[in-house]
Amino acid sequence: MKIGSWAYHLVERSLAESMDVHTMVHLARRLIHNYDIYEKSGFPKIIAIPNRDAAKQIVKDMRKVGLFLDFVKLLIDAREMGIMGRKYKIPYISEIINEVKKAGYKYDPVQNIFVEDPKIRKTMNWGILKEGEEYIFTFLRFDMVKSSRLVRDLPADVIESIYSDVRRIVLGICENKNGRVWVWEGDGGLISFYLRDKDNIAAISAIEILHELLIYNLLKNDSKRKIMARMAVHSGPWIFTFDRENIKGDTIDRTIELEEKYTLPNTITFSDTVFRMLNQKIVDTLEKYENGSGNPLYRYRFIKEL
Repeated sequence: MKIGSWAYHLVERSLAESMDVHTMVHLARRLIHNYDIYEKSGFPKIIAIPNRDAAKQIVKDMRKVGLFLDFVKLLIDAREMGIMGRKYKIPYISEIINEVKKAGYKYDPVQNIFVEDPKIRKTMNWGILKEGEEYIFTFLRFDMVKSSRLVRDLPADVIESIYSDVRRIVLGICENKNGRVWVWEGDGGLISFYLRDKDNIAAISAIEILHELLIYNLLKNDSKRKIMARMAVHSGPWIFTFDRENIKGDTIDRTIELEEKYTLPNTITFSDTVFRMLNQKIVDTLEKYENGSGNPLYRYRFIKEL
């Protein structure tokens, strides 16, 4: 969704009215290395650039390289924390945030980031992650147990209905908590969590999925075949890409390994990395077990059979 021109105009005014050109350039260089306002604007270096011209050029350049929202965050930082020890009175910040909100983004003051409003749109990068940049994610791997046997034993229309129901359960729970389903292949997939408190949110999502599958088996599953799942939750660095055919890497491979190799039916495996970040109430529901690799794993066991 496109940010409206009024937001750009407000940022230009905010810059021009709150700081000199030298400070504006200092901010710009935090995002664009060796940024040269004279080179960008075409002004001769012997002439002082007027504040409004410099502000307009900087906003234009930030828009051009996709860093406009990052620059707005710097303005918020200048007001809240200061630049080189000095806080600036940045005007129109509330108005700027409101204009950005109209474009489908909301400001998270705790993480100091703009993210897309899930009520308006949902993209795989939350509207903020950049191709080729490394971020820390928490991944949830979901897999239906013995799905190949279900395919062999049940009519195609029944299988299609089961797959659709399970997908709806998993996507509904995870996307409601601002997770993103990056890969889904009929009987399972990979869900990513990036925003605030991502380890706990991924854990709660996985636990809720197990509970919802219990209800599904008891009340809605007409096939008389119990649907069981295995899940694993792991976190670590990953270089973001929009290419869904290239969703791979060490952290993702480890998540898949935890699910396939160490997870029992109707349980969730948590890596030690995730475990150390979990809320105590979640920790109290887990059991520790060794897997021979030197790093302990932790298991959530709902019930053995649904």
